[in-house]
Amino acid sequence: MLDAIVITIGIVGITASLLYKLLLLAYRADKRTAAPHPVLPMPLELTLRSAQPSDAPAVAHLIGGLAHYFLADPAAAEAGPFLENFSVDAVARCIADPAIDYVVACVGTELVGVAALRGQTHVHHLFVRADLHGQGIARGLWQRLKAGAGDTTHFTVNSSLYAVPTYAAFGFAPTAEVQARNGVRYQPMALQEA
Repeated sequence: MLDAIVITIGIVGITASLLYKLLLLAYRADKRTAAPHPVLPMPLELTLRSAQPSDAPAVAHLIGGLAHYFLADPAAAEAGPFLENFSVDAVARCIADPAIDYVVACVGTELVGVAALRGQTHVHHLFVRADLHGQGIARGLWQRLKAGAGDTTHFTVNSSLYAVPTYAAFGFAPTAEVQARNGVRYQPMALQEA
């Protein structure tokens, strides 16, 4: 249902605020009609910690496995330069960059989510393993990033269309029309806290 709405919106050319409202409604409708997430045998023993260089291969693998959520066609030639940002080497550079706060979420020893905040203001990465969506992992990662940003009250993100409802739940709102670059359609969003 959400794919059909996104395609229709792309053809019609609706304003960012109307797109946001339509995506939020579709997300809520999907949540009511979709099969529930698998029931886990026990509560998640989630650990959030700073990413280490040794995490780069697992981070790259996780993000690569989620490409279909944020790329129109992961196999398209135009997606190549964008996907290079998620190679093991690129992720390792990102983790090592002192201007980026990079956090991972683990269940036991398994990496299940990642988040990065660049310059204490821009959400650079926020990904959670698909079978664990809706378990509060993204919110935990976001809260950890926010806490590490100190007194910062203004945050930005270029959200995939799939993730717009998640960021909206965190308080972000669209700031411009949907954009497209390197095979990715994204919604610029911002959060201004009092």
